[in-house]
Amino acid sequence: MRLSSEEIARLACHFYEARGNAKFDGRTAMAGWLAGMTRINTEGTSIMKLVIIGGTGLIGSKLVTELREHGHEAVPASPDTGVNTLTGAGLAEVLQGASVVVDVSNSPSFEDTAVMDFFTTSTRNLLEHAKAAG
Repeated sequence: MRLSSEEIARLACHFYEARGNAKFDGRTAMAGWLAGMTRINTEGTSIMKLVIIGGTGLIGSKLVTELREHGHEAVPASPDTGVNTLTGAGLAEVLQGASVVVDVSNSPSFEDTAVMDFFTTSTRNLLEHAKAAG
């Protein structure tokens, strides 16, 4: 059984919340966005390449495993796999052919300015490379 886009969104939110984070209130918006990103193959089943930023971490590795168990091409992207969102290294390659990018990364520092710098820079790089990848 393949996961629907709504189920993928719920799964990502579940792992986020299970780690002790606050309830994720963007679930509905994420599910709607994912629904528009699904490709259908000739058998009528959903086939998606999903790039999981932070995919080797605590939450990301669980998400990658679950998505693969449901037949999706889930690609973990992290410095361990040669992808660095801060420098942009490896982003162009990993995003080629991706239908969805899920970012479950975390800042290496919890200092306020460093956290803002991390997410601002990594998000800017992700958007830039995703646009170029189509």
